[in-house]
Amino acid sequence: MGPTILAAGPPLTTTGGHCWFLGGEADGEEGIRKAVREHAARGVDQIKIMATGRNMTPSLAPHESQYTAAELVAAVQSAHSLGLPIAAHAHGGQGIADAMNAGVDTIEHCTFFTADGVDADPAVIAELGRRQAVV
Repeated sequence: MGPTILAAGPPLTTTGGHCWFLGGEADGEEGIRKAVREHAARGVDQIKIMATGRNMTPSLAPHESQYTAAELVAAVQSAHSLGLPIAAHAHGGQGIADAMNAGVDTIEHCTFFTADGVDADPAVIAELGRRQAVV
């Protein structure tokens, strides 16, 4: 007996974006939809998308958004149409808000990083609570 493992496959990221070396590069709304379909065809249990950057990949800082709000909506709609939940890696405030508004199932990290530190937006926090978002 052990833990239940839910496979996501390589996280969706922009070309050269956070964790690009894992093999999940997808650009634009159609590229994202295609990547979600390919992940589903390989039997993943869920989708993970990198809404923002992070320190281990120098192309984008943690507070910078990788995907537009429309691209995140495309990812969510595609995943949900295939019966898959979707998790968003999001450190920056705009990426967190965009992921929440797109309807992701979970927001990973949710740290509200800025270029200078941390600045949590009370309105976004209140909306996360109102939606009973999983963080």
